[in-house]
Amino acid sequence: MLKTFFSLCKDVIVLLVALTAALFVRSFIRGDQVGVDLYSVFRHFILFVPIICISVLFFLVYGLYDRHVLYKRRKLIQHILMAGVGTFIGGIVWFYLFPLDLELRPKLILLLYVVLGAIGALLARYKYIFYGKDGRRLESSSFNISAIGGSTEVKDFFNSLKNRKYTGYNPVDLIDPKQYTTDQEIELLKEKILSDKIQYVVLDTRDDHAIVLSRKLYSLVFNGVKFITFQDMYERVYDREDLMYIDEEWFINNITDKNDYVYMMLKRVMDLLISLPLLLISLLVYPFVYIAIKLEDGGPLFVHMDRIGQNNKIIRIIKFRSMRGVDDGTWVLKEGNAEDKKSEGRQMRVTKIGKIIRKTRIDELPQLWNVVKGDLSLIGPRPEMPKMVEVYEKEIPFYSARHTVRPGLSGWAQIHHEVPPHSIEGTKEKLSYDLYYLKHRSIFLDLLIALRTVQTLLSAVGV
Repeated sequence: MLKTFFSLCKDVIVLLVALTAALFVRSFIRGDQVGVDLYSVFRHFILFVPIICISVLFFLVYGLYDRHVLYKRRKLIQHILMAGVGTFIGGIVWFYLFPLDLELRPKLILLLYVVLGAIGALLARYKYIFYGKDGRRLESSSFNISAIGGSTEVKDFFNSLKNRKYTGYNPVDLIDPKQYTTDQEIELLKEKILSDKIQYVVLDTRDDHAIVLSRKLYSLVFNGVKFITFQDMYERVYDREDLMYIDEEWFINNITDKNDYVYMMLKRVMDLLISLPLLLISLLVYPFVYIAIKLEDGGPLFVHMDRIGQNNKIIRIIKFRSMRGVDDGTWVLKEGNAEDKKSEGRQMRVTKIGKIIRKTRIDELPQLWNVVKGDLSLIGPRPEMPKMVEVYEKEIPFYSARHTVRPGLSGWAQIHHEVPPHSIEGTKEKLSYDLYYLKHRSIFLDLLIALRTVQTLLSAVGV
């Protein structure tokens, strides 16, 4: 969080510099003295305070501080450009709907500001954009790591880091703790860790030999080497939990003793403050959806579906109808290919209008009623169908843990899956994200999920 805050402050400075440069470039183009007139510069700076805030908001929405964007160069460049387009559109709307200075309509300055701001944002992330001679990212953008452990999970994780480029971590050495028993061998290992400039040593806490060896390597902390558990490193790379390391002790340490009364109270207040205005605004959409659905097949506007809510309570959610009939999960259990967007079962059930309102998430607008009632939250694990939950609880250990919190319209797992998984293996992965959310839930994480959801919605409508 602190790193994100400093990156955000750096971007604000970059945007201020971009605005200053835009004023001087506009002055040069028009041949006047606006760029060097301090009073005029001050007027424009005041005028552009909301625009800078809009820029930062789009930077957050498009994940310009998130690892999953930063370490994918093409995606990073694309998102910076989309943030620039969003800023320009938002700036035009702001200047004409909420003019702070009726004499100024700085269209050219706004365009120059957006272009120069995008260039500045790219340069501020140069270490994620440019490559070295060996085709790898600049060294300053990744940390060297070694792992101690002989389990299959650790080996697979270490090898996956080699295959997954630009995670922020550079795997150097996988250490078998059984090979280092004598004092001489341990001293040689210390020298090797230092010579390889290892910054993190990943420790498999389920390997007794790894724990014993780590105790003999503790003096490395005085050389700046950090020790981190395999579970924590897995979280940092994948933003989810490794289900193989989830047991009763994990829940005792991370869930049952989590005192979050203040957080839950604030979360409920935020749900009401946001959902009520959205609900009222969304009513404008209802007539158009009603007409579209009636013209297509004359069926009902709404569909009511049972879901599993907090503490395994059955809740009934409401949505705009996008399918032929009520989806209770039966067809998914029979076919088992719900992740395939071209699956026969999916194509037979989704209507033409349904495809549009599902892609844009319009079909979920009526669920704002459920948020107001308290059945749902804006952010939380998505509620599942009762029939499917019965299957998952038999096949997947600790699956019911996701029901300890109020389900939500969008969640940590949803922003990582384009299509909701329903197979056993896909649901295991979804659970790994849900458990990550349970462990780290906070207002900040909820805000991050909300921003990424907005990003998904903007992408769906082509903005």
